[in-house]
Amino acid sequence: MSVSVDFGKEVLERVLKRGVDEAVLRRGKMLVMSMPRMLGGFLLLDLEGISPVLYSVAAAIRGAFRYGAPIHPSEIPEVDIVVAGSLAVSIYGERLGKGEGVLRARVHNT
Repeated sequence: MSVSVDFGKEVLERVLKRGVDEAVLRRGKMLVMSMPRMLGGFLLLDLEGISPVLYSVAAAIRGAFRYGAPIHPSEIPEVDIVVAGSLAVSIYGERLGKGEGVLRARVHNT
């Protein structure tokens, strides 16, 4: 089964990426998203436990806590795509983040 990982941290990023997360679920993929502020690791949303009519609810952080299961970074399955927030992106696709290095640390440690 294919998986998407979402590294969003801030509330605004979560709101903006909710549509992306819902689209991931609608395409039949498991979704792994970070818990707010990366304090608790990740949540795995597996389609087996979520009705398609609830994908929109599950894509929101409260729904993810309800329908998802906490997992350790070492438990993240093979990933198809990583969705990450950015302050800006250059015309060459170079990402400008917030300077905390969370994305780099998580991608390299998984």
